[in-house]
Amino acid sequence: MSDQEIIEKIREGDRSQLDQVYKTYRSEFIYWVIKEQKCPMEEAKDIYQVAIAKLFENIVSNKLTNLTSTLKTYIFSIGKNKVHEYRRRENIKIHDLRPLNTLISSDMEEVLEYEQKITIIGDFVGKMKYPCAEILKLFYFNKNSMEQICGTMGYKNVNVAKNQKYKCMEKLRNQISEHFNKVFQTKQ
Repeated sequence: MSDQEIIEKIREGDRSQLDQVYKTYRSEFIYWVIKEQKCPMEEAKDIYQVAIAKLFENIVSNKLTNLTSTLKTYIFSIGKNKVHEYRRRENIKIHDLRPLNTLISSDMEEVLEYEQKITIIGDFVGKMKYPCAEILKLFYFNKNSMEQICGTMGYKNVNVAKNQKYKCMEKLRNQISEHFNKVFQTKQ
């Protein structure tokens, strides 16, 4: 099946095609981001999630109708842009993002899009139960290290904290995936 046909299937609601794309490029993408973009493993995984979500969003909103590259190149390009975006915002706290839309007029659309995503993700995190909500807020929004989280949450060691964060991320991914499925079904 061609990349263009895959896009059409996803647009038509074939969730299995999106899942297949996700599985096909995940390992290679994460390896590439770690090696070429010098990102840590957790950030590389998060960037892949964002890249796939952006791909899906572009397909269902008809921003992506005709590929001018391979699907792989398109996903990697999104990923590269997200790496640069994360690096630019690396030291910015969540509450500091709102003033940016008045300061950076040329990047206005991108900043607002980023803020909207952060707001959506923040809403999902806010609805999660303890300890997941707390761990994800500490790590992603407050930029605490796993060592700091281990101490704050009273875990036995850093590996326990990392394992709990992984489980929480899986719950968050599932919630967001369910949300996208519902949104996708209502567009049909």
